[in-house]
Amino acid sequence: MGYQMRAAVLNFTGGRENWGCQATSIGLYRFLKHVLNPQGFTKIDTIPYPPSHLQDVWHQKIHGKRIRRILASQDPSLADLKFLEGLCRSRFRHYVDIVKNADVVFFQGEGTMGASKL
Repeated sequence: MGYQMRAAVLNFTGGRENWGCQATSIGLYRFLKHVLNPQGFTKIDTIPYPPSHLQDVWHQKIHGKRIRRILASQDPSLADLKFLEGLCRSRFRHYVDIVKNADVVFFQGEGTMGASKL
């Protein structure tokens, strides 16, 4: 069997109790499956929208200036990218590998933009 292409959907809100979030996420998943399966994508992983966590505040307070500088850079250094990956691994663990192993990543912005819950 040949290479199996994988997709990932970040901030999937289909597991929430809110029916609007469920409908949007499940609809997006079904649409992507319909479009991507014929193109050879055999796996679509969903990564749930993460609940607020104290580590988010800690990263912002301790590393916020560096993070903003890296994100604003048009050519971040390898050390800077490894730093960001380390922060992501400490916060999101195994989800980082799902994203790294995906051939394409979709970001579901619905339901994820707004004021902090902390």
